[in-house]
Amino acid sequence: MNIGIVTTWFERGAAYVSKQYRTLLSEYNQVYIFARGGERYAIGDQEWDDETVYWAERKEKCPTYFEMDEFISWIKENKIECVFFNEQHWWEPILYCNKEKIKCGAYIDYYTEETISFFSHYDFVICNTKRHFRVFQWHPQAFYIPWGTDIALFQPSEKRSQDKDKVVFFHSAGFSPRRKGTDQVLEAFRKLTKQYNNCKLIIHSQINLDNELLKDVKDSNIELIVDTISAPGIYHYGDIYLYPSVLDGLGLTIAEALSSGLVVISTDTPPMNEFGDEKICKRIKVKGFHSRRDGYYWPVAEIDTNDLYKKMTEVMEDYPLKRNKYLARKYACENLDWKKNSSEVNRIFNNIKLLCHNRDDFNIIKQYDDKRIYFEAKLDDYWNKIINIKDKLEKEESPFFLYPVGIQTEKILKYVAGVDKKIIGLIDDQKKVFRQYSVYTRDILKKYPNTSVILTSYWHKESILQDIKTISEFKGKIVPLFDNENDLL
Repeated sequence: MNIGIVTTWFERGAAYVSKQYRTLLSEYNQVYIFARGGERYAIGDQEWDDETVYWAERKEKCPTYFEMDEFISWIKENKIECVFFNEQHWWEPILYCNKEKIKCGAYIDYYTEETISFFSHYDFVICNTKRHFRVFQWHPQAFYIPWGTDIALFQPSEKRSQDKDKVVFFHSAGFSPRRKGTDQVLEAFRKLTKQYNNCKLIIHSQINLDNELLKDVKDSNIELIVDTISAPGIYHYGDIYLYPSVLDGLGLTIAEALSSGLVVISTDTPPMNEFGDEKICKRIKVKGFHSRRDGYYWPVAEIDTNDLYKKMTEVMEDYPLKRNKYLARKYACENLDWKKNSSEVNRIFNNIKLLCHNRDDFNIIKQYDDKRIYFEAKLDDYWNKIINIKDKLEKEESPFFLYPVGIQTEKILKYVAGVDKKIIGLIDDQKKVFRQYSVYTRDILKKYPNTSVILTSYWHKESILQDIKTISEFKGKIVPLFDNENDLL
């Protein structure tokens, strides 16, 4: 059978999932890759690029959007009989498969409360975690295939020549340091080094960390590696894998770490806590949950950083690390061997039935697509504005005032992370308190003649500039935050 996989396709977790499915399915089928847009492409990379890969034009409308003409041509040219979608947010390609009676399936990862019923338009769904399967077991062709990894590729190594006298914590930030809990890792490790000097932290990131995180990467016991590294990666540099992820669809790196013989400290919520037991997988307490801005079905976990620190100290003290690293590898060999766990996948693909799909749903789903694409474009635009504001404020080396107190100032204080640490106070017409900040009249600038003033109003910028000029003692810098009304939050 000719099978097509629609996926992001380069060195990252989601693509490794697709790659493992391609390897498996290629044993009995011809498999083609439709490489949709992602953070980047791997064109020319011998690990990812070959004659079976089609690189679709990258689009910005939605993370999984692509031109339908390209998709249709790819299906026809390769005589695709079954399409397998990995993390597909946009539904028009699925509806096309329904109309053309092309079997289609989903690797379950992303869904919202609203879209769960839409998955009836897939002929089959594959769930690699118990959490996902509980949600989709209503589907007539839903299958639970426990996730695993290539245990021959990810295995313990004795190659570590440096830091043999230290306990080495390893953390993968990937493309999402905030989601992976990198800030909590740094905070807990700083506390740990005050108590122990025989520990080290290695952070691997595929993107540059923002300045708010980088301020902590100065300790001689912290090593930051920013690079894209092919599997099996650098798990073998560490003894304990730190993964306080606030949200995950699969927990891919936990399986890889265990297979590499690392003990894991991860968040006590699914899917992270679906792996191992307390000997090899210590669980970090969750303080609470909150919804994600895009409406993802599962909430974001707010981890207890103090408990993360506690689990790290437990490993540093009377913990049989060498024995439990051995048990981690043993657990992986017995439970996480992808060759064993995926033994039914080829049978599933070759025996699924084409379902009868309700055409009355098509318009509802199309309306959802239109709404989502519009919403995501607006959300991205808003997020970019926040990033631009943050960049401007971070360029100010010394503390500053925000002037005046208004809607823009309120939004900046609410949404721009880290800005509060550099604020002396707020300036407005009368002295008062706004949130936890002191508010002063502009006469405060007489006491701070060499500081900076950030103008947070676009419409009243000129009058505020004139007001500041009346303070003859002020010799500092005035920074207008907004160049035009399109920059406003």
